[in-house]
Amino acid sequence: MIIVLGSERLHSDMIRRFSNATPTPITVIKLEKSGGCADRDDAYMSAFRQSQIREYFFGSIKRTLSPHTQTVDFSSVTVYKVHEQSGMMSSFLPGGEEEAESPIFDRVEPSSQMLHCVMAVMYAGTHDALEVIRDASVMGFVYVAEVDDKKRRLRVLAPVSGKIGDRPLVWGSWPEASVSLI
Repeated sequence: MIIVLGSERLHSDMIRRFSNATPTPITVIKLEKSGGCADRDDAYMSAFRQSQIREYFFGSIKRTLSPHTQTVDFSSVTVYKVHEQSGMMSSFLPGGEEEAESPIFDRVEPSSQMLHCVMAVMYAGTHDALEVIRDASVMGFVYVAEVDDKKRRLRVLAPVSGKIGDRPLVWGSWPEASVSLI
């Protein structure tokens, strides 16, 4: 079941896309927004995301957390970059329906572009197939605090102690790079 809130265009797109879904049909329901609802502007949402990222690593007023930093060599970390293409979401269609044959992400070398980005640590192995990594659960997140291209090292902030180990990292464009947490 898909519930669409206050968007006629999205509702129509979902009906068109999932009306003939097999083997089980998908129901699309449209709900109207309440009169008291207000859209939030981009500046507010960006500030809110940054505060949530800060809270994930450092905690809140009621619960203080002590994140750990670790330095890892480029050669000991496996990073996959999510493709930023319009058809990317087709890889997540139900029932294994694939519209495009291209993979949703590629393995990339760590670089200074990763500075201040949040990456997902996946419950998968670095040598697993892309489909296994794509379908794996997210173990947690790390924040790239520093990138040293000359020494070929990353300094990452993790909410718990311990090494990243043999886990692939997935890097996308969302959430956008935030301010420095360290």
